[in-house]
Amino acid sequence: MGWFSAVIEQRKFRVWALAAVLVVTMAALAGGIATGTTTTCSNPATLSGSAFEIDNDANLVVNTPSCIDWLTGGTGTSMRDGVLAKNDKPTGTGDDSFGQGTAENNPNPTIVTGSIPPNKSDLKAFGVFTEDEFLELFWSRVQNPSGTTNMDFELNQNFCDGTATLCANNGTARKPVYVTPKRTSGDKLITYDLSQGGTHPGISIRTWTGSAWGPAVVISTGGSNADALGSINTSLIPATDTGGTTGGLTTALGSQDPYTFGEAAISFDALFGEGACGTFGSAYLKSRSSDAFTSEIKDFVAPEQVNISNCSALTTDATDSVTIGSSISDTATLSGVRTNAGGTITFKAYGPNDADCSGPVAYTNTVNVNNTDGDSNGDYGSGSFTPTASGTYRWTADYSGDGNNESASSPCNAPDESSVVNKAPATIDTAQELFPQDSATLSATADGTPTGDVDFALYGPNDATCSGTPVYTQNNVALTNGTANTDNTDLSVDQASSGNYKWVVEYSGDDTHNTATSACGKEAFTATIDNDTTN
Repeated sequence: MGWFSAVIEQRKFRVWALAAVLVVTMAALAGGIATGTTTTCSNPATLSGSAFEIDNDANLVVNTPSCIDWLTGGTGTSMRDGVLAKNDKPTGTGDDSFGQGTAENNPNPTIVTGSIPPNKSDLKAFGVFTEDEFLELFWSRVQNPSGTTNMDFELNQNFCDGTATLCANNGTARKPVYVTPKRTSGDKLITYDLSQGGTHPGISIRTWTGSAWGPAVVISTGGSNADALGSINTSLIPATDTGGTTGGLTTALGSQDPYTFGEAAISFDALFGEGACGTFGSAYLKSRSSDAFTSEIKDFVAPEQVNISNCSALTTDATDSVTIGSSISDTATLSGVRTNAGGTITFKAYGPNDADCSGPVAYTNTVNVNNTDGDSNGDYGSGSFTPTASGTYRWTADYSGDGNNESASSPCNAPDESSVVNKAPATIDTAQELFPQDSATLSATADGTPTGDVDFALYGPNDATCSGTPVYTQNNVALTNGTANTDNTDLSVDQASSGNYKWVVEYSGDDTHNTATSACGKEAFTATIDNDTTN
């Protein structure tokens, strides 16, 4: 039984937005692929370093508490978070399949509808899951099959978006059909081959050369250093142990007859090559009619968009806005690095108002990548920086990588990587002060204009009869043409001393004019001072 064909991207990535792409992809899938948390698993039916059970008698439940499987636990539990599972179209005339003798090396496999695939090749569903350094896959076919078949799992860098740009032509030149991705050099085909009476899976990988699949590389070599491990169910799996309609399935798998469910775990080293990183955007399952690689491919479960990647990635989130005098900072989330990753993350802030981060660095800090319990993925902080000038500060973050992990960067003007430092609001406190002034004009009915001096006295609030001590006096002010004026610069009236004030003016007389005094209250004013604070 041959099984799984996959297409993989071998190039190295230095992409800050990878994690964001993954989040969008997940949202589009009902329970898309996510990275699982590796734990210490005591079940020997696992790859070294993996926590995912590939039991000799394949199943979906957790058999060992320290391990993980497709379901969150035992009987009656659902698919775990991060599992992407997809149903085939229902068996019957509404199903689609490959036709016209299509084989794996055909870059434009022909799809036909209304044709029921042979019983043994009729697929039901596939599933995908990833741990930090491993890819897990499952397939399911119709129950009570009449024979054995091979399965190929294809992983492509492109996802077919329904256009000729990214899709193969699964129809004809006159009537194109776009379902499967257009293959790219480096895509992978994972084949699942059964031997020893159909009970012992062998896992191989082929790479698309640009025109055909390359030679098979066997990766399930056995022993402690195997890169792949596969199994098939040799006994009935009850419906209560298959997760129902969870993980993206719209129709439950139901019970699985013997030899109708298979699973495998594959190391990222085998998929991407040691020290290299890559990304797959599409996955789908096919059945092949015989062990011969050139034999016809039959049924398929249509491609689903995924983001399977072992590339280091940084997503960042800086302080949004503050008022000058407050601090700003940046947080980088490192993902995709392998167990016990090392290296550093260097944060830099440029500004204010350095639109392309080409000027002097306003702040920088380098932090070490931690190895808490072997897992270096997680959040790292830049430390706090308090700008002394207002404006927009733009952050960058750079992961150095190490011997096993690619570098990754969050560039200038990345989303959520700008901090706006606002000017502090100005406050105006008004405090009015009035300097009271008075003038006196003397006149007479005879003997000309009076001459001499005038005394001014100002009586403050609460002195209704002008009998107390004046709050201000200015004496001996000489008359000029009969007029005298104060030039008060000593007494001011403010909010605290508001009230009713009264002037009293006394004329000293001269040789031909008598003295004169103005009455208390005849000349008065009320001072009401209302101060305010304006922002």
